[in-house]
Amino acid sequence: MYTTVFKNAAGSSKVWNNIRGHIVSSCMNREHVLLSWGEPAEVWVYMRGGLTWQGVAFLKGKVLGAL
Repeated sequence: MYTTVFKNAAGSSKVWNNIRGHIVSSCMNREHVLLSWGEPAEVWVYMRGGLTWQGVAFLKGKVLGAL
C-alpha cells in the first residue's frame, strides 16, 4: 500500500517514516494523516453554558459516546 502511494504523493522521508510508524506530525497534510491513522470518527463539539464544552463522537453514523 505505502509503496504505490509513496510514488504518487509528496512528502519527505520523515513524513513517510511517521506514516509507517502511525505517528502524526505538524508537517503532514490531510492525505498523510489518513494514511497514518485511517478514517477518523466524527466528533461534534458544543459550547454549553459559557465556557463548558461537550462533544459527541460518532463512528459509521452511530454514537460512540459523549465527551
